[in-house]
Amino acid sequence: MPSLVEFVASLDAEIGRLEQAVESIPEVRQLAELRRVRALYPQPRVMPAAIHEGAKAPDSFSVAVKSPGRKMAPERQRALGIVTDILSKEILPIKTAHLWAVVERQGIALGGNDPVNSLSALLSTSGQFQAHGRSGWTLKNGPKIEPDLEAHQSEDGNGHNPMNG
Repeated sequence: MPSLVEFVASLDAEIGRLEQAVESIPEVRQLAELRRVRALYPQPRVMPAAIHEGAKAPDSFSVAVKSPGRKMAPERQRALGIVTDILSKEILPIKTAHLWAVVERQGIALGGNDPVNSLSALLSTSGQFQAHGRSGWTLKNGPKIEPDLEAHQSEDGNGHNPMNG
């Protein structure tokens, strides 16, 4: 019977294999690139003039307008706090899936079809975090990542080098 360590290693290997398979799907790569580009632009605060003048927005166009006094849901605030706490202790990026696992263990539900994507969207729109592609997330005002360190991080995206324990 396999030990717990062997079982967890097997799970990690299977997760890695499936992540690689998913990342090889062209639409998944395109989605990741579109999210990266979208993160470069601030959320519009006002709707286009055509909508103000009573024209109906096309079906493919939607604008999320935030109310100036609207507060974020407590669950989302708690999730951001947990992620901030985690990333404040790390120099290298941490993958969204790893962050979500910690958030989920705290009993937080963000909703949506894919909670990992929901967390990624929350991090992208908060303004506190810096995305590093597939490597994961760091705090925007946290320690700066050295390019050579980022290139040599381990497969798990946590910066933990299996050779160093």
